[in-house]
Amino acid sequence: MHVEAGDILLVRPGNYRKILDQGPVSTTAPMTICQVACTPWFKARGIAMLGTDTSNDVRPSHYANIATPLHTVSLVALGLWLIDNANVCLDLHHPHATVVSCSRPHPSPHCETASIQLF
Repeated sequence: MHVEAGDILLVRPGNYRKILDQGPVSTTAPMTICQVACTPWFKARGIAMLGTDTSNDVRPSHYANIATPLHTVSLVALGLWLIDNANVCLDLHHPHATVVSCSRPHPSPHCETASIQLF
């Protein structure tokens, strides 16, 4: 997978599919997703938006005084747009589809489309 500046990164750990198959889960149930430690990687690649099929934060939080560390760092420090609880169960004719095209959330004079990276 190649991630470039302006891309939209969608992470699919399977939460949405699990909810469809097994029903809703408690908002306090443990959740696995990118940790706040991933934010330097997001910044280095200049991604425009991060979307997941979870709330975008590991539960329970690993920080006593910050319930949503990924939201805090991504939104406040990086200005990174987040998509929470998205249906990223996209098939795209392959179970591990990686790239489709869409409009950029931030228009660029050099490019009018961005890649959506799905993994």
